[in-house]
Amino acid sequence: MNPTTSPHKTRLDPETRKELRLGLQRMVTEVQELQRMLDEDRYCVEVLFQVERAREVLRLVGRLALRSHLKSRVTEAVRRQQGPAVCEELKSALLKFAR
Repeated sequence: MNPTTSPHKTRLDPETRKELRLGLQRMVTEVQELQRMLDEDRYCVEVLFQVERAREVLRLVGRLALRSHLKSRVTEAVRRQQGPAVCEELKSALLKFAR
């Protein structure tokens, strides 16, 4: 969903945004390490382990974003009795996230 066209007003709070940026910086570091390992022609199993480290960082970033969404948008929607609509949105997000 494009943030400039999203009908929702709730955005990431500054602390969560900071945590997400730190996670993404760590992700960049993990990918750079992976590139270095490829340049050095490292053993394939070592490369696979590095790929998994990068995946885990990205999963953590996703969990942070999901937690923020649950705390803000979902909580607010339930309070406003907009549960069914937000449940559909959440279901869609969870199905994509769980892949």
